[in-house]
Parts: sequence; C-alpha cells; structure tokens
Amino acid sequence: MRHRSIRELQICGGGVKNMPHFAESIIARMEKNPNMVNSFFFRKYVAAKIIYDSTDKIIASADWYPVGGYKAMYVPYTISKIIASLPQGKEIDWTRIWNAQRIYESLARQIEIVAYKTYRFLNTISNGGIERSFAVKEETWKQYRLEPLVLEDDFVNELIDSEEFKDKARSEAKKKRFETEIDLEVKVNTLGSAYWESVYQDLERQKLLSAYDRDVIKSMASYLKRGVFLSGPQVRKLWKIVQKIEEKTDYIFREK
Repeated sequence: MRHRSIRELQICGGGVKNMPHFAESIIARMEKNPNMVNSFFFRKYVAAKIIYDSTDKIIASADWYPVGGYKAMYVPYTISKIIASLPQGKEIDWTRIWNAQRIYESLARQIEIVAYKTYRFLNTISNGGIERSFAVKEETWKQYRLEPLVLEDDFVNELIDSEEFKDKARSEAKKKRFETEIDLEVKVNTLGSAYWESVYQDLERQKLLSAYDRDVIKSMASYLKRGVFLSGPQVRKLWKIVQKIEEKTDYIFREK
C-alpha cells in the first residue's frame, strides 16, 4: 500500500479526510527510519500549526473578509500557495517560529497578501456559486497553483536553505539513535545475569529458536555473572535475538 506524503494531502479535504492520510505518512516514516520522528520533527509540525492558526486569525480580521466567509477554504489554500511558490532549495524558517512560538513579520505580511489573492481567486472561479464546492476540487487547486505569484523580497530574504534544514533533521535523528542505543545498553546490562539465565532456560525448555541463538543468550548471561559489562555490539546481537523471539514465536519478552 502506498502511503501519501504530507505534501499530497488534499488541500481542503478537512480533518476527517486528511487525518488518516497524515497518520499513514507518520507510520510510513517511522517504518523507514524511526529515528526521524524526533523532537526536531515535532517542533516543525508545531510550527506548522502556529502558521495555520496565525493565518486563520489574519484572514478573520481582514477588511475584505465577508461575514460568513469560507475561511476554512482560504486558510489551507493560502498556506499551500505560499509553500508551493517557495524558490527551489528554500524553506520557511520553522525553527524561528518554534523558538518564538509565533510567526515572524515578513511571513505575516506574505500571508496577508496571498490570503487576499486566494479570496479573489476562489470568489472569481465560483462565479456566484458556492465557493466551497469549487475549493474541494483537485482541479481548482491545480489551477490556483499555476497562478503567478511574486513573493515579497523581505519574506524571501528570510527563508532558510532546505539542505541546511535537512542536515539539522538528520543530525537530530543520529542523536536520537545514539541515545536509544545507550539506553538499550543500560537496560540489557541492568537486567543482569539472573534475568538472562531465566530467558535461556525458558527458550531451552520450549526449544524455541536455534541452539546457536539460545547459546548466545547463555553466554551473555555468563559474561554478566562474571561482572563483564556487555559491549554495544554484544547488546545489539542479543537484542536481535530477542526481537526474533517475539516475531517468530509466542514467547513474550518481559522484565521479570
């Protein structure tokens, strides 16, 4: 099954339609590299929510916004149009938004401009009809995406390099992996020889997995009994066997 990326979510599909696709995209990302779903990832999507809420407020207070207008349509179209119009290799400064917990001035101004453009576009294309019925159509977004838009210089000058942003994301993923491995080493060693001996005895009694895998657990328990702290490679080797146990048998790994 192909998972939709976040960028492919329907612009005006609403939460009911888009939430399952968003969840699928997160699951797919975690399956590919669980370390990428980290605090850096979290901060970016909090920043995205701040942009959404700020855009909603900007539109609601605009002079041109009609009473009972289709704000729920204007907001996603406005944000999507800005992101789709970014110069190649550039990103919104997500970290800056996270740190301030609000959008910066040049972005706010750009939103004001594009929001009005969005209102005019949807109002024109609906030609007196119900704007929402046009906004939810994929063809409408495709047409709007092709509409020319010259971004404000101040806004463009405060964009960040995409590669620099990706490097920070990769660095955070490596950091998380390192911390996870350290935590695993501590956990495996802290459980102690008596625990791993009991696991070996359970597997030996039930004849689960190969004799080699069972002997690995027995030897690791022996090291721990002699006061030898298991190394990173030894811990990873042992943990792979634990995962194999849980995936291929009914045995459940528990801390006893």
